[in-house]
Amino acid sequence: MTIAASKTRDDDFTSDGRVTISLEDYRALIAVADMNRDEIDAAVAEAVLRVRRPDDAVPHEVVQAKALDGAAPVAAWRAYRRMTITALSIESGVDEPIVAAADQGVDVSARALARIAAALETRIDNLVDAED
Repeated sequence: MTIAASKTRDDDFTSDGRVTISLEDYRALIAVADMNRDEIDAAVAEAVLRVRRPDDAVPHEVVQAKALDGAAPVAAWRAYRRMTITALSIESGVDEPIVAAADQGVDVSARALARIAAALETRIDNLVDAED
């Protein structure tokens, strides 16, 4: 993704200080902003969890659900936290169908996974299978 850039002069701006860019450049800027938002959301979720749960321990119940019952990581953590898919959706701010997909082990966006991890009070890497 390339954004055309050139040196600006004072007369490149409109009288009220606005700049006009092409639609292609605008879409590229929006895409970059969305990528940065995902990275910021993931970093914030990680920082919050370091304060809430500084240790890296994964509860026995989560390990058992994944290993013995074959539960997807999100499902195992959700059961451990005693949350329904609807409650996790509300707490995380992620649409319920996306939470349900993650609960079944389907890949979802990093942004959605970061929000789900924060709601489950765990690290995002605990919600990704080692085989992925």
